[in-house]
Amino acid sequence: MTHATRSLRHASIALRARLRRGVLAPRVRRAVALGVLAGLLTSPLPGADGTVGTAAGSLAQEWVACAVDGAPPEGTWQQAEISRVEQPLEHEGSAVDGLPVVVPQQRMPAPPLTQLPQPDRDGSVPRPVRVAVIDSGVAADHPEVGVVRPGLDLLNPCGDGRQDVTGHGTTVAGVIASTSYGAAPAVEIIPVRTALDNGLHPPSFSAAAVVWATHAGADIITMSLTNQRRGPSLLEQRAMQHARANGVALVAAAGNDPSRPAGYPAAYPETLSVTSVDPDGELSLFAARQGAVDVAAPGSRVVTLWPDGSVRTASGTSLATPVVASTIAQMLWADPSLTGAGAVEMLRAHDPEPRWPALNPSFGVLDVQQVLQMACETVGSCPSAEDAEREAVEQALDETDRDGGDGTWAASEHPATGTPRSTLGGGAGPPNLMR
Repeated sequence: MTHATRSLRHASIALRARLRRGVLAPRVRRAVALGVLAGLLTSPLPGADGTVGTAAGSLAQEWVACAVDGAPPEGTWQQAEISRVEQPLEHEGSAVDGLPVVVPQQRMPAPPLTQLPQPDRDGSVPRPVRVAVIDSGVAADHPEVGVVRPGLDLLNPCGDGRQDVTGHGTTVAGVIASTSYGAAPAVEIIPVRTALDNGLHPPSFSAAAVVWATHAGADIITMSLTNQRRGPSLLEQRAMQHARANGVALVAAAGNDPSRPAGYPAAYPETLSVTSVDPDGELSLFAARQGAVDVAAPGSRVVTLWPDGSVRTASGTSLATPVVASTIAQMLWADPSLTGAGAVEMLRAHDPEPRWPALNPSFGVLDVQQVLQMACETVGSCPSAEDAEREAVEQALDETDRDGGDGTWAASEHPATGTPRSTLGGGAGPPNLMR
């Protein structure tokens, strides 16, 4: 071996060692592996519609930012076609752009916002109820979003689920945990990102997310990620079975194509499959209504959050699903001995009267009042008539205070996190309508 050959070999060895130490550090190796996998998953089959690697290209930019700067993923939110809410809305009779909207906040028994559990403390009073949102991440810096725990990003090792890449996950979480409009604002959100930039959720990612969320302490897992064009996955169903066996409630969107049966993961028997109704209680035009549908809930023009810090309205079975998840959270507050899976079985046993008996299957609209009354009666925790009358007076006073303001938004602090949030002028904070 000549001197030149030996020098070249030594240089090659030194270069490989440098690559192993630097470019191929463990975090980056994971990102590269995810990149290869995502590239394969997002490349369409021959003859399929779409362009090759659209989502993979977006992910590649994330990985470069992660590898070079350690930067978490950033959202684009370009697909938002939803109406912005400029003024605070009431629970009843609200409209945006002249059309009725659904304000998901309910007047039900639940902890007041001043008793929100601290995100870094277990065993706080009232009982912390944790909802895992498997989606595109949740924008934890939104001033209205409530308590968002560090979660998991299955696509980017620099993320922890508290960054939203498409906006969809924040709209789902907002229905549950918006401090002004959410149906169960005292929950703790655990975000799990599985969504690619094109909205695709591979079943293997969903399975991993469900198992992880189960062991992360989720009481409820909400999945607004249904694909009505694919079949079941054994791996995904085993994950659902594992979560259910550990007492977790599984709630999933039936889908937005009325010509197709409810998709997966909503169609698994372990999940509660949710379709959508409009503000008048009629099936939404886009709502899935065939196959494995268990219940309907408001999903047309629902007031929720958008990652840019705004409040907007959005539609889809994706919005109806967190309404049901919020009802389960309230059931767990009403009966602390109840598990999420037990609450799902109670909902199934409740079996609301079918509104559309001609459909197959027949199903009804979730009656939140009746379900929560059933839950609190099991432990004798239902409010008395005197309590109800007192709360009605307090509610009227809250509404009087709001009407007396100047109608502008003012900044106050979130009671659990200390971060700014938007409230009506006067700084008193949003009223607790979840009694």
